[in-house]
Amino acid sequence: MPSTHPVALRRLTYALHDGRRTQQALALITAPLELPLLEALADFALSPRAPYKHAIIALEHLAASSHPVARRALIGALTHPLTKLRRTGVDALVARAEEDVAPEFLLRRLSQESSHHVRIGLVALLERRAEPWCWGIVRACGDPHWRVRHAVIGATQRWCAQGDRERVLERLRHEVVAQGVDGARARGLLAYLELYYNEARSVEACAPPTEAPRREPDLSQRPWWNEEPSLVRANLNNLSRKQAREEEGWLVWLLQHPDERVRTRLLALLPSLISPHAVLSFLIMAADPRRPALERTRADFMQRISQDTLEACAWLILEGARAHIPLDALAGIAPAHVDTPWVVEWATRWLQAQLPEDELKQHALLAEAPQPSPLTILCALPWPALAPIPSAAHLHPLAHVRLAALTPERSRIVLNNPEQETSWAVLARAAQLLGEKLADHVPASWMLGPERVITAPKAEEAEREQASFALSTDAAWWQPVGLGATGLKVSRMGISGHYALPERGFACAMDHGINTYFWEPIYQSQTRFFAPMSLQDKSELVMCCGTFEADPRKVRKDVERALKEMNLEQIQVFYIFWVRDVLRLSDELVRELELMRAQGMVHTVGVSTHSRALARTFIQEWPAVMVRHNAAHRGVEDEVLAHVDPQKVGLTTFSNLCYGRMMSQLPGWERGVPSAADAYRYSLSHAGVTSCWSAPGTIAQLEENLSALSMGPMSPGELEQLRDYGRALYRLNTGFTRFVRGR
Repeated sequence: MPSTHPVALRRLTYALHDGRRTQQALALITAPLELPLLEALADFALSPRAPYKHAIIALEHLAASSHPVARRALIGALTHPLTKLRRTGVDALVARAEEDVAPEFLLRRLSQESSHHVRIGLVALLERRAEPWCWGIVRACGDPHWRVRHAVIGATQRWCAQGDRERVLERLRHEVVAQGVDGARARGLLAYLELYYNEARSVEACAPPTEAPRREPDLSQRPWWNEEPSLVRANLNNLSRKQAREEEGWLVWLLQHPDERVRTRLLALLPSLISPHAVLSFLIMAADPRRPALERTRADFMQRISQDTLEACAWLILEGARAHIPLDALAGIAPAHVDTPWVVEWATRWLQAQLPEDELKQHALLAEAPQPSPLTILCALPWPALAPIPSAAHLHPLAHVRLAALTPERSRIVLNNPEQETSWAVLARAAQLLGEKLADHVPASWMLGPERVITAPKAEEAEREQASFALSTDAAWWQPVGLGATGLKVSRMGISGHYALPERGFACAMDHGINTYFWEPIYQSQTRFFAPMSLQDKSELVMCCGTFEADPRKVRKDVERALKEMNLEQIQVFYIFWVRDVLRLSDELVRELELMRAQGMVHTVGVSTHSRALARTFIQEWPAVMVRHNAAHRGVEDEVLAHVDPQKVGLTTFSNLCYGRMMSQLPGWERGVPSAADAYRYSLSHAGVTSCWSAPGTIAQLEENLSALSMGPMSPGELEQLRDYGRALYRLNTGFTRFVRGR
């Protein structure tokens, strides 16, 4: 361990430890990182008191280092209570191609992690392990989130490409049974792989022969349910307390709904009226921490319920378990899969934590309750507790080991020689153990404001990515066209900020004559670019945005928000997004839209939908319509596009890339993988299409996408080849939707 370090470095690390100048300190840090700085960053990033934005910056600094301190901090981040830090940690480990993380730890986190983004990263880390540990990814075959199961499919496909495909698939089928995940989701995953690698087989022929018992209640028959989240919210708002109490056992299952506003409404509605039986229904769902969207509401919901109700629920669980009554029947939601040991353990632990010790001994139910298994206890331990402290720990190169090895005697040695210790966490703990002030033992100059100690410049983004590009803009598709009868002229390709295109990307698009842009509040780089622009410059653009709401008041709020955040005088096209039920387009909503149009807040209103049947109606009634269209989803061509009158309605297509799948290498396809430009040209080549949306994430992607406008329409031969590719892709997409995403 180095004996001395520059005072400037001590000041910088103290600023991180002290927490009052962290933002200033983080701004001064540049590579390479010395050991004291690595330790300070690790301590700060994993501290529960650190603001998450600053902690993420600290982790990003650590991700660039291969030192064991940095590696351990990234692994430690996987157990952090904040999801954003766990995501940052796992993303960094995956990007580093980290192969030495303990596989037991990864498997434990895979079963406990609430964020599907983190679980996807854990699958990627397990995939790189040697056998047999790599087969731990099989545990994700039954994951509740389809994206995690998709990650398993991707890993399997990469293994198949590297070796004996039949051996890999046979081993996967074996492990699904051996690891006890042979449920409907796992069988669907296996069915999709069979479809993928057997080109001659139909989707129906690959379907799993049997279905497993239903794992959760069917909400589709409840009176308040609707595919439209906005209508679910409206129905919840209209529920009386009596109706809510009658439906409470089912309503709690909406706390995993992907729409945050649905969950927020339930958090306000249910806790004050909920019964013990409904709490049990919630616990049956909450037993699996991997359920989508539940991570943000689980603790919040339980904290709002009265202690009396929780106690009554705990006794209800224990009494039901002793009488061998199925807990889903007891909750009134049968049939549903129940992790009975977990639910019983929750009841036991809750009562043990709340009741006085002398009262606990009087309850036979608690005495009879099964004790948690050793595995359950092990999984509950924090990760650092699983690592034994080595001998001579006080000399260990890792600060967390030296910290754990501190004794009063060792603390005295540390404080008598502070220049020998690089970690402020160790110094502070030593002073605490002795009941002394740290400032009495370290030089006062160490505790002043931070200074820059490393001057190696960071690589500027402008040096990593081409600042601009040149495209021929002479082709006809570069000329703006009329958007139906709206009076607006739009570029044939509009740019969306969905994937955080850098601000320079929007400038490049404008330089090339693109005047149509799609905005939502979360598109931060787009907001930063357009908001400061002068009103005069923005008046020449066609700004499009919209709403997922159904309530007229909330729709108006979304319009007002867009006008304010983008600093607009008027929204050119305002869409009602993703309409799945015409009930959403109520008379009250239409009147509000017309009023805002009359007030000059919006120029044109339109609708977007995935439904071809609805789109066929909308092109007759609305001036602007958005529909999905690509070579794999061609039904819209005959059912919608063929009936479009371009003089009356402006039709814009989206999902031309089929979420990137249009550029996939399909099994058995040998005629070249389409490019992004090909996918956009395919849609724009249809007569009923006015324009399309593109959502590049980088300048290079923007250039590739815009090149479609220079290439112009596809020839009949090119169209037919892309249709052939689309048919092959559609077969796989249909299987994926049915066997993987729909489960």
